[in-house]
Amino acid sequence: MARASSNCKDPDGFTLIECVIALVILLVASLAVISVMNFSLRSNADGRKRQAAYMLATQRSEEVRNAVFSELTAGTTTETNIMVDGIPYKVVRTIVDNDLVTTSTAPGPETKKITIAVSTVVNPMYADTVTLVTYRSNIRPGPNRLPNPTPTPLP
Repeated sequence: MARASSNCKDPDGFTLIECVIALVILLVASLAVISVMNFSLRSNADGRKRQAAYMLATQRSEEVRNAVFSELTAGTTTETNIMVDGIPYKVVRTIVDNDLVTTSTAPGPETKKITIAVSTVVNPMYADTVTLVTYRSNIRPGPNRLPNPTPTPLP
């Protein structure tokens, strides 16, 4: 009669311990993949928010560019809950007078610094504010400028 040995190793299968260790290794590897996917999804969403904020800031900058210079008053205005792709944004526009010439021949500001900052209201981005800075100037004739010549009629 053959006696069964308690230390017998069966080369045809896996033990329970080997299966548990393999499952733990697969679990750790899958958690690493899931965390990378989560990071990439958040990065893509932040990029879309940043692009929308930049486009909104560009739009507001073009509106300021098309405005009459004398209608741009110094100060800060805030617009809230501007929806772009279902995400609310806040736009802060600051206009500062740069009064470089203060003589009686050229009263008032001749340049204005315009700063437009756009940020999300809910779920702030990693870089949560997009800021554009532009300058506007007023064309003003100086004391040495000659008047435009009058056209002479052709014979």
